[in-house]
Amino acid sequence: MRLYLIAAGLLLTGMVGCGTPVRESAFHAHYSSTSSRISVDGLALTVARLEHEYENPVSAVPSRTEAHTKTVMLASKDLMPLKEAIRGSGFLALPAFCGAPEGERHYPYSIRVQIDGQAHEVVYRSNPSFPGCAKAFHEVEKLLQSLAAKAAE
Repeated sequence: MRLYLIAAGLLLTGMVGCGTPVRESAFHAHYSSTSSRISVDGLALTVARLEHEYENPVSAVPSRTEAHTKTVMLASKDLMPLKEAIRGSGFLALPAFCGAPEGERHYPYSIRVQIDGQAHEVVYRSNPSFPGCAKAFHEVEKLLQSLAAKAAE
């Protein structure tokens, strides 16, 4: 009976694995483009640079893709500009899709965030024939790319 109470207590307090608390307000940010993936989970930053090989020089479809991944730990202060931009720029109010209409040729760029208990994802379908995405998207994108550049150092 005592073991059941301890197990129930751990579940109710959000403890998992080796005692790491799970917080509902955990911060996550994920950026994806055709050439890179940037992921922030808590204080862990993972950057994957994608290298595409083409056996057919006139094909737009790669025959092979290789990811070069690096993970670094960030300080809380490193994430403050990103969190402030997500909260204050209007990113959380952007529509789910911007740029080219569905079905048109495009290059996809996506940003997915979880902050303060809110989750939001925006996909920018980049095509020069159509309007771009809002400034808020590009501001968050630039900050994520800046963090990734620091990780590469």
